[in-house]
Amino acid sequence: MKSTTKVLIGAGLIMALTVGGFFVALARAADAPKVAPKFEATEQFVAEKLDAAAMFSEEQRGKILALIREQLPALKKVMARLAEGQNLLKEMIADPDVDEKAIRAEAAKLTDALVDYSKQRTQLVSGLKGLLTPEQLNRQDGQASLAKFVEGIAKVLAKE
Repeated sequence: MKSTTKVLIGAGLIMALTVGGFFVALARAADAPKVAPKFEATEQFVAEKLDAAAMFSEEQRGKILALIREQLPALKKVMARLAEGQNLLKEMIADPDVDEKAIRAEAAKLTDALVDYSKQRTQLVSGLKGLLTPEQLNRQDGQASLAKFVEGIAKVLAKE
């Protein structure tokens, strides 16, 4: 009887420690930041570019970064489709037995991905324009810099 009691007490202690450890892990997970950067290299690129541009207020920097973070997942999907389409078309062209119909079909898929990328890019540029003042937009290189900035984001994101 005594050994049975010892076994039950031991099992109870093990159970209590296991449950306690589970709740400690839950508490630590709740204290962890809710939104971890999914695209660290891209966000670092954006932060560096924003820090280098003295014309933005802190409020604008925050809004720009939030807008870009919101758009990154969709832009990443489009960039992946575009890269995949380019690779498939290159492989197809290298095949000596490929026919014109197959090349045209793959080129059409690539064109669709390019159109989706263009739409996503335009949406991001448009959103960023909405966050800038007229003075910032009317600078000599304002529009071109914005387009170049978004193009840079896409290139870094494609590598990530």
